[in-house]
Amino acid sequence: MKKVIVLLFFTGIILSALSAQKTKRYTIMPGENIIEVVSQSELYEYPQFEKGAVYFKDGAKSSVRLNYHIVYEEITLLTLKAIRFQ
Repeated sequence: MKKVIVLLFFTGIILSALSAQKTKRYTIMPGENIIEVVSQSELYEYPQFEKGAVYFKDGAKSSVRLNYHIVYEEITLLTLKAIRFQ
């Protein structure tokens, strides 16, 4: 029984030290624009906009390039002017 408790204890320590994600923190001062502080490549989930399809309620379909905006937590379409879906 003691061996099991010791094994679970050390397993917990090892697993807590592992992390699949690295956290990077930024300080945005009042009046600052987040776009000026955080680089463009870090604002989006993927390094490039990926090809995808958007299906509208009226049945229309549009092939566009998409990416996920991490700060806004929204999907962004790559067009002449970026469009965010809410």
